[in-house]
Amino acid sequence: MLQPKLNLLSNHYAKLIKENGIEYLEDSRNIRLPSITPYKMSGIDREITLESRTSLIEKHLPGTKKSQRELETEGMAFLFNDEQTMERVASEIKLRGEPTGIEDTEDKYERYGLYFAEQIGYILKADGTRIPLHYGEIKIKKTTGKYHVIPRTKPRTSY
Repeated sequence: MLQPKLNLLSNHYAKLIKENGIEYLEDSRNIRLPSITPYKMSGIDREITLESRTSLIEKHLPGTKKSQRELETEGMAFLFNDEQTMERVASEIKLRGEPTGIEDTEDKYERYGLYFAEQIGYILKADGTRIPLHYGEIKIKKTTGKYHVIPRTKPRTSY
């Protein structure tokens, strides 16, 4: 979320005002700004529920029929190391994940992501090649609040 840039100029006197429990800085021109801009910087601050469609989960787990079908039809599959890693990634994103990209009103999902120092998964190619993945994303369906987790190379940037 971008915040508007507003400045109190240093050559103007500013005083602290408390009104309705909120602290403001007001300068000699009567420009008033909140002393601290309150907004959530990271994590998901609402209740979300794991998607009940198992196909969206199995698609990203090694050794499942769904991930095998993805490999055969797409030529590659984006996989977590295992189910425990997928659950840990989801927990970390819920706590510390950042919204990815700008909000797209046409997109049916909210997305939050996080980079991890250790490998969380890999891209498995049809020839057996594995490319390590260090980024995880939670996709939350806007209409239901249901989510699933995806290992990725980086945040989604295009809509």
